[in-house]
Amino acid sequence: MYGSDSNPRDYRIYEQGYESVDDDPGLPRVLLVGDSISKGYTYPTRVALSGWANVHQCHDNARSTRQGLTGLTQWLGDEPWDVIHFNFGLHDISRSFKVDGVNRDHDHCAVSPQEYESNLRELVSRLAQTMAKLIWATSTCVPVHSSAKGRQKIDVIQYNEIAKRVMLKNCIVVNDLYELSDQKLRTHQRNHPADAHFDDDGYYILGAQVAQCIHGQL
Repeated sequence: MYGSDSNPRDYRIYEQGYESVDDDPGLPRVLLVGDSISKGYTYPTRVALSGWANVHQCHDNARSTRQGLTGLTQWLGDEPWDVIHFNFGLHDISRSFKVDGVNRDHDHCAVSPQEYESNLRELVSRLAQTMAKLIWATSTCVPVHSSAKGRQKIDVIQYNEIAKRVMLKNCIVVNDLYELSDQKLRTHQRNHPADAHFDDDGYYILGAQVAQCIHGQL
């Protein structure tokens, strides 16, 4: 059964996620697109779906929807995909970003709610052309008592709701990683409560849900 492998801890989880995959031609191909959070749960997802799917990462930090629009063609490549699991959000909501090459704190998000919605609609339109089954992952929680590099809980919630509306309109499955992380993983955030990233245990919990959601679409 998928997900039955043990969970090794003697590796650097991000580098494992970046590793290239030698496809088993008899298995479906899955692409994960997202920021550094997705890099953290890539290897646990790959382990859980061993024997069920070839799980690839986009080999880049997808960052915000702006970078998504410019990088998507390269990430998709020339090979077909059966399932694409994707997320954008935590870089869109950041209130700490560079202007004229200088990183500054701001009173607004890097990408406005209106632009975020417009960018998502364009990304969904382009992803739909792949004919892959699409899964949207909501953005994970950020620490409540810390700016976490300019990210605020209220913005995560607002942008997740925007994304859910877009996905609902396009009949795209939603994997609610925000709910999972907000309810169960806050103590697994690194340097708790100052960092939006997770420790290995947190990424394995996220990866288990990602794998379960993908498995349901294979």
